Amino acid sequence: MLRLGLNPYGLTYHLGLQGRGSPRHNPDAAGLEGFIALAQELGARTLEIYEPWLTDLPDAEVVELRRRLTALGIVPVVSGGLLVAGPLDNAFRAARLLEATTIRIALTPVLCGDRNLWGSKWNEFNATIRAALTEWGPRAA
Repeated sequence: MLRLGLNPYGLTYHLGLQGRGSPRHNPDAAGLEGFIALAQELGARTLEIYEPWLTDLPDAEVVELRRRLTALGIVPVVSGGLLVAGPLDNAFRAARLLEATTIRIALTPVLCGDRNLWGSKWNEFNATIRAALTEWGPRAA
């Protein structure tokens, strides 16, 4: 069955992701609760949750979130961020507590296919990605 849902990246200012922790942040951001409310309003059946929201919560609150989402019929996906930016420990923690079977990550910051613009940095990304997947892949299995 195809389950349609939401990811937060088209709503970054509304949700408070854009400018988070800086003077550019949205002082009236909807945050995680607003995102869940929007998912309910639209009838979403999956919700890709911004991992730093979950990192900020104690384990018990993430487990309670899992229960809420289950009651709403919403399957959580953990948005693990950018693979070349660092370890996935927080994403693995969130997935374990939410019982999420999917962690979505971006391999590189190249979104539009302009690999040539990155020059030799592109090869560095590839090496970093290979090393990270070698390390983190077995943990995800």
